[in-house]
Amino acid sequence: MFPVIPITDQIFLPTYITIISLIYTLSLFWLLKRSKQYGFSARVALDSAFAVMIGGFVGARLFHVFYEAFDYYQQDWMRVFYIWHGGFVFYGGAIGALIAVYFYTRISRIHFMDLADMYAIVFSVGYGFGRIACFLNGCCYGSRCDLPWSVEFPSEHIIGHRHPVQIYVFLWEIGTSLALFWIEKQRFSNTRLRWAKPSGQLFLFWVFFHALGRLMMEYFRDDYRGPSPYGMSISSWISVSLLLLSSHYLFHHRNTKR
Repeated sequence: MFPVIPITDQIFLPTYITIISLIYTLSLFWLLKRSKQYGFSARVALDSAFAVMIGGFVGARLFHVFYEAFDYYQQDWMRVFYIWHGGFVFYGGAIGALIAVYFYTRISRIHFMDLADMYAIVFSVGYGFGRIACFLNGCCYGSRCDLPWSVEFPSEHIIGHRHPVQIYVFLWEIGTSLALFWIEKQRFSNTRLRWAKPSGQLFLFWVFFHALGRLMMEYFRDDYRGPSPYGMSISSWISVSLLLLSSHYLFHHRNTKR
């Protein structure tokens, strides 16, 4: 669609990486503001954000390399470092970020789920706008359709009208973000909604709705995402697992207090 941003006749910026970098930078300022609300220092917000960045970057890249395109990179391992060619998997990044932040909280003696709540809405909004980057880049495209809102990608590898899956996900995550804002408001107000109170609930709500939206996204996607065990993509299996885990903790431990 719009894979590069022209600066001069000879200088171009990759649209996807530029947008993702902008999202991360703006999220830092937002986290600094949210850290006060959650009782964390600016240092905690910035240090944990650095852990998210490193863990997320490494996890997203390694998941792509070793699961989606191992044969390709095995031919020349230097290709692993050609990050400007793309090749990142969100769930790999999410797993890497969570591991990095978990160790950070253990070292810093911070309650992990309190920190996760602070990040929940930021993750939701950031992920939504990240899919706009995918749309402009022409990746993560949908299956063929003839609906009025279908789109054509200017690529010889993507033929015909397609579901704008990236836009579907963007709208879903914005809706999820609004729901999370409301839940968070209940938590910090004099509400009687006890389910909104315990630490970690906001993050678990995001995990639940994100996984549900991701399952729908995977149904409409048509790009290659590696092997599909038992007819479902690995992201679908991860989403099912997250739905079950988050549902368990939300509905069976909603009155549990730390």
